[in-house]
This record gives sequence, structure tokens and C-alpha cells, in this order.
Amino acid sequence: MSSESSAAASVAGTLALGTAQLGQPYGIANRTGQPDEETAFAVLRLAWSLGIRYVDTAQAYGGSEEIIGRCLHGTRESIAAEVKVITKLAPDVDVADAGELAASLQGSWSRLGAQPIWGMLLHTEALLDRWEGRLGDTLREWRELGRITHLGVSVASEEGMRKAIEMRDMEIIQVPANAFDRRMYRAGLFARAEAAGKRVFIRSVFLQGLMLLEPAEAARRLPLAAAAMERLDAFCAEHLADRRAFAVGYARNHVPNALLVIGSETPAQVAENCRLISQAPSDPQLYQEWDAVWPGDDPLLVNPAQWPATQTR
Repeated sequence: MSSESSAAASVAGTLALGTAQLGQPYGIANRTGQPDEETAFAVLRLAWSLGIRYVDTAQAYGGSEEIIGRCLHGTRESIAAEVKVITKLAPDVDVADAGELAASLQGSWSRLGAQPIWGMLLHTEALLDRWEGRLGDTLREWRELGRITHLGVSVASEEGMRKAIEMRDMEIIQVPANAFDRRMYRAGLFARAEAAGKRVFIRSVFLQGLMLLEPAEAARRLPLAAAAMERLDAFCAEHLADRRAFAVGYARNHVPNALLVIGSETPAQVAENCRLISQAPSDPQLYQEWDAVWPGDDPLLVNPAQWPATQTR
């Protein structure tokens, strides 16, 4: 296998393209806002040309689904057939209302090009408690009709992941995990998910872009992150490690069989993320040393939903 083919295989099996940035201004490190459609198409097409085949989106990501659908429509058929789109039900859909639920699913189906949706996820773990009944029945029906291939959920807590692991219908589990957020690792939930045959996707590898910022900029945008970012920057400098490569390597080392969902708002970011994925993982000892240096997970830091309003430019 050539080095180019090997790199593409590594990317295809490890990296999923996050597309929240393509449908709305997103992320604490975002400096350019939402890309125009031409740029969004360039992001998607470069990702596919570099071997990425998983694309993560959601009904709540602005116009992301529509952009993906239009781009797929104009993409070479052989590549379009290989792309696996994962989307999520809007968190505010009334799942007890049959008409609203059906309209929500039909909307994603139509926007994404009236093709089978590879993965349909619940956007919040709270909906796991509503699964038995109309919600579960409807989504299973769509799967049986071939409009959806896999079902799953995006969780935010250890409790949510435990529930998802125990639920047969939850084939895909998307979870947050990174060098500041080790809750799922420490609870042994990744091993349990793998043993149960679940497909795991890890989001927030860069903690919504926080780890891409220089410490002073991170502290300005999110003061509660100042100490963490200063410590991470000093640690990486001491070990001659690039912060971005460290963040990616940390996730890959802890869950080697998971796919990492990493978003991009420019083609250059896509290329950089593929380069990071293709690099050989660092010595696991490095990550053990980091855990000793920063042993605790700050619940406010690791939950962007609790961050105060921050500047995006």
C-alpha cells in the first residue's frame, strides 16, 4: 500500500467531519464566522478527497443538512455513495406529536437528498427516557423501511452513556472526551460500549476549539479556562509536543477504535486535521504524565453548555 493510500485509510477509519460550522457561526476559536456556500462545498469536497467518509450534522446546525445534501448531489456518484451522514433530531421536537416527529424526520431526509441516512441520533440523552412508545416505534419503522440505517444518541454524561449502552436500539453513541474531560474513560464506559458492539464517535476533541487558542486568548474569551490552558501549554512546551497533535493523540490513545468528530470551517483546517490524524500516535506515557499533572476534570470547563457568552471573533 502506498503512503498516500495508507494515510487515506487511516483518515477514513478515524476521522469524521463535524459540520456545525458549515451551518452557523460555531466554536470559541471561530474567527471567520459561518463560511459561504462555496467555501462550505470546498470543505466537504476536500474532506471526501482526503478519505473522510463520515459526516456529522444535526437539524439544529442551521443550514448544515441542506449544504451537505446539495454538495452530495453535485459530487461524483462513486464518492457520494460512500459518504455516511449522521444527523440528529432537533432537541426541541415534540416526540409525542406524531405529525411533528414525522415532519422532522422527513425534513432531514429531504434536505440530505432523499437517500438513506446512515445514522439518526437523538440530540440529547434526555430523550432516552422517552424512547419506549411513539419515538422508538417511529424511528424503528424508518429503519425497517430503509430510510435510516443506524440509530443512536448524543450523550453528555456518564449516566446517559450507561443508558445508551444498555439499550439495544442505540447502535451509535456520540460522546464528549478530551484531555480535560476524562469522565467516560475513568468510568470504563468506552470498554463497555465496545464489548456491547456500539459504534462510538468522540466529539469535543479540542473542547469546541478551546485547545486551538493561545493561553492568553483562551483566558480572554473564557476566563474559567485560563489555568487549564496555561498548564496544557506549558506541559506541551516542556515535552516538545504540538498542542493540536497532543489533543488528537490523547483521544486516539484512549479509544483507538472510536471515530473522532472534528469540525472545520475552512479547507485548510480539513487538511490540517487529516495531517494530525495521519501522524503516528505519541508514546502513551506522555498521556499518563498529563493525567498526573492535571488530575481533575472541572465540571464547568468540560461542559460548553455552561460557559458564559463568549466572543467568537
